[in-house]
Amino acid sequence: MLQGGLTVNKSSGAFTVHANNPIVSVGDNTLQTAGITLGGTTTFEVTTGNKLTLANTGAITDGASTFGITKTGAGELQLGDFANTYDGNVSIQAGTLAVTTLNDSGVAGVLGRSTSGLELRSTLRFAGSVAASSTRAIALQGATPTLEATGTAAATYSGTITQTSEARQVVLTGTSTAANALASALGNSSFATGIQKTGTGNWRVTGAMSYTGATDVDQGTLRFERPDGNTMASTVTVDAGAVLELATDTMASSGATAGRVLGTGNVAVNGIVKTRGGTTQKGQVRYGGNLTFGAGSSLYIGAAA
Repeated sequence: MLQGGLTVNKSSGAFTVHANNPIVSVGDNTLQTAGITLGGTTTFEVTTGNKLTLANTGAITDGASTFGITKTGAGELQLGDFANTYDGNVSIQAGTLAVTTLNDSGVAGVLGRSTSGLELRSTLRFAGSVAASSTRAIALQGATPTLEATGTAAATYSGTITQTSEARQVVLTGTSTAANALASALGNSSFATGIQKTGTGNWRVTGAMSYTGATDVDQGTLRFERPDGNTMASTVTVDAGAVLELATDTMASSGATAGRVLGTGNVAVNGIVKTRGGTTQKGQVRYGGNLTFGAGSSLYIGAAA
């Protein structure tokens, strides 16, 4: 167990974590080593309101085995930016796992080189100053798996999404005003899946969306840039001060559904809805449900990008 304000400094040789020995951090602590060798899948438990920083100057490895990292506890685990070579999964079960870079499946990097999906039940925070992307699959678990962006540069996630069978909203949050993007296709599990946008920052949704759960824009800006003309049957709510942009700028310029954002659900607007137009079709929006505007809300059609 690491107590608050502690710095563990092992400047030479790897710090070895043996099998079945979780690291429990109480308070704000730093583990500063020349590298970390996993002797088994390792649980990092960081308590509420606290942070554990892995300030290693070398990679996290698992030797010839296949071991990964599991994040538990309501606190934050900060991973250093190294070409980590451990081959096991990263599982974020509680609290926050914070990174400043991203890497693809099977490639050494901050999230290891596993070819399996990242398990996301809690929060993955990107706080980078250089734009980063990942094609790593994401396995959604729990009611509110969360992608947070707080960096000055954008994070893009485009890996295949799988889901456990339970109702959920994918939370897109953070303070970053960069062009952060969920580029993966998102549908339902055996229950309805939705999207909730919180935080003052920006998120774009660019993948095919077939989910039928609610889309709640509580804060900041959520921008849909759909690369297809498929209907999305979601009830959309935009809270006061929040912005929903239905953007067609980057869509195909030909075909029966080019330049359109289609919806069959109900839309309740208490904030701002902006529809962006492409070169041939200016911000066309179709709804099969009811479009309701609250006091002080706004609709901009064909607004400038």
